[in-house]
Amino acid sequence: MSAEDPIYKDASDNILLRRILGRLTSLTTSGGMSFNSNGLTNTELRAAPVVVAGTTPRVTASFSRPADATQYSIGDIIANSGTAASVVPITFNLPASSGRLTGARAVVTAASGTIVLPAFDLILFRPEASIPFANAGYPADNTALNITSAAYNQVVAIFSFSASSWRNQAGGTTAAGGVVYQAVSLASRAIAPFNVDGLSDTLLGLVQAQNTWNPGAVANTLSFMLDSDFDV
Repeated sequence: MSAEDPIYKDASDNILLRRILGRLTSLTTSGGMSFNSNGLTNTELRAAPVVVAGTTPRVTASFSRPADATQYSIGDIIANSGTAASVVPITFNLPASSGRLTGARAVVTAASGTIVLPAFDLILFRPEASIPFANAGYPADNTALNITSAAYNQVVAIFSFSASSWRNQAGGTTAAGGVVYQAVSLASRAIAPFNVDGLSDTLLGLVQAQNTWNPGAVANTLSFMLDSDFDV
């Protein structure tokens, strides 16, 4: 903590929290004290320490695309298999059912040679039944990905990775070596809240090409890390 950071001894020292808590009609503190009123008074607020709880675990998932020399078109799915029935979504296992996403990071590696820089979107969905597709109903790698309205209704976030923003092994932004890294944030909002309560504690991901990517007949592994925090 720096000298400029505010120090709040209790809730009434924080103007924003005081305004929020002042509208509450009841409150039970971490010490078990209960208050009931038409709005908490300063005296009650000073007896009510506020604790913000949460966790920031490491949430990761990865997959490898097949060594297929066919060029991807914009809108194609980048997936784990050239056989449609074998394609599965990227599964991010979550430590809790609700939380927020703020960004994502990706590492792309080539099995051999110099990597070709891709542009793609990582699209994350709530795991509702048959969302984004039914089991064994996904399109094959390197074919058109058409997302239905039902699937779009379950989108949690879309993270866009640009072909011009990768960092290579030497710290540059050109294609050099076999591995690149990129971190992105949400384009249209600061956070992406989600709640998968009653479903599996997962988010399902698809990768959609956003440039004409021709990585050659070389397998590529795409590894993702989500910048997230979770409710406890």
